[in-house]
Amino acid sequence: KRLDLAWFTTETNEVGLHEFCDWAKKANTEVMYAVNLGTRGADAARNIVEYANHKGGSYWSDLRIKNGAKNPLGIKLWCLGNEMDGSWQICHKTAYEYGRVANEAAKVMKWVDPSIELVACGSSSSEMPGFGDWELTMLGECYENIDYVSLHRYYGNPTGDTADFLARTMDMDEFILEMIDCGVEEEYDEEYDEEKDVTTITIYGEPTSYNEIQKKLEADGFEEVGGEFTYIPNDLKDVTPEQRETINKMVEKLEEFDDVQTVYTNMKPEEE
Repeated sequence: KRLDLAWFTTETNEVGLHEFCDWAKKANTEVMYAVNLGTRGADAARNIVEYANHKGGSYWSDLRIKNGAKNPLGIKLWCLGNEMDGSWQICHKTAYEYGRVANEAAKVMKWVDPSIELVACGSSSSEMPGFGDWELTMLGECYENIDYVSLHRYYGNPTGDTADFLARTMDMDEFILEMIDCGVEEEYDEEYDEEKDVTTITIYGEPTSYNEIQKKLEADGFEEVGGEFTYIPNDLKDVTPEQRETINKMVEKLEEFDDVQTVYTNMKPEEE
């Protein structure tokens, strides 16, 4: 027995990993296992993958065999922590901190078993202060090594209105559609300031939609730090190195004139 500080109760440990996997087989369902990225980290995460999925011949897989499971448990879906954006969590982390830990855990877990799929923690609720920013910052650190993002949303039905209860899942779709209706395009850029722990998101839209987008962002509690009108080419063109050099020289000459503010081209950016 041990204290469960998350729920302020005592964990009797009557049901462990082996018992849970046995139950899942009887229920004809798959196991989803969450590793501890709060008080623990990448080392413990890779060890439990080795315990559960490695055939044998290593410390942790041999321990599983010793505990009665000769064959691997074969867990395919793994969560990288749970609700790590919540202040109620033990060892709660910022989006950047969590993204870094999740990325390192994901790497070693997949090195142990490349066939597994990993779920990163999204926001615990769409009402969380960092909703949206959390996902952008976190994915900036671990995108290449994870397969899914979880978003927790809890719905109650205190009035017994089943139709209303079932329709509540549309609230997130409605928010996305509202932004699109305001003229925001799907593409965006984001930049994270580690020192200030602030993520700046750049969104794009038609100039005629600027005021409507601005009002919508203010109504939803987003802080606008700047805006500008610019031309973005819809049809980028390939150019040869010689053509690029000529165009760049022409742009430089044009920008020397006092009455020229900005010169735009539609040649594709040079690959680094």
